[in-house]
Amino acid sequence: HGRNWKNILEKNETKRWKEEEEEEEEEEEEEEEEEEEEEEEEEEEEEEEEEEVVEAEVDRRGRE
Repeated sequence: HGRNWKNILEKNETKRWKEEEEEEEEEEEEEEEEEEEEEEEEEEEEEEEEEEVVEAEVDRRGRE
């Protein structure tokens, strides 16, 4: 009878451990996705700034 309880407790603990592992993996994946999105946004902003600089240069040259 005691072994049954021990087995049940071990199974519950293993199940809980697996669930915690899955939650941690999901959180890590979400963080990675957020970082990738932030990097993409930064790259887009940099490209827009570069385009603005080029346009300003073209305008300046056009006026000269």
